Amino acid sequence: MVNLVELWLATTVRVLVLVGMLIIYLLLSAVVTIARLHFASTDDSDVSPEIAKASIQRIQKHWYRIGQATYAVFFLFGIVLFLVLQRVGVTIGDGNPGWAANQILRNFTFSCAFAANVFCGFLVLHVLQWFISSRINTSLETLASVRLRQT
Repeated sequence: MVNLVELWLATTVRVLVLVGMLIIYLLLSAVVTIARLHFASTDDSDVSPEIAKASIQRIQKHWYRIGQATYAVFFLFGIVLFLVLQRVGVTIGDGNPGWAANQILRNFTFSCAFAANVFCGFLVLHVLQWFISSRINTSLETLASVRLRQT
């Protein structure tokens, strides 16, 4: 018979690793993006505005794909969370009814604490994407104003 606790722990660890990898990738990608935006939007660089705009648009597409991956992991986490919550009432042992109720409450509390931590991670990811998106839009507006000044 499959031990539900081991199955649950294996599933939640996999989701946590996936969320952790996404957070690390986003942080590294944000640093690289800020550096690329700074280089592309400086007025004294010898890069033409058209090349800089194309580079910033590639960055914008890259962050769009990152956003789609974040949404996919978010929904995967939601599925796993609700599958785990279905098994909160499963207890193994022959204790009295008070013991079983206490065990169910502990399982539910642990699941909620796990979900709260992961949702905080997703909030950090969302704020980071929001910040990078505003930097990209600012860089595109700066390039548009440079182009208007040159004509």
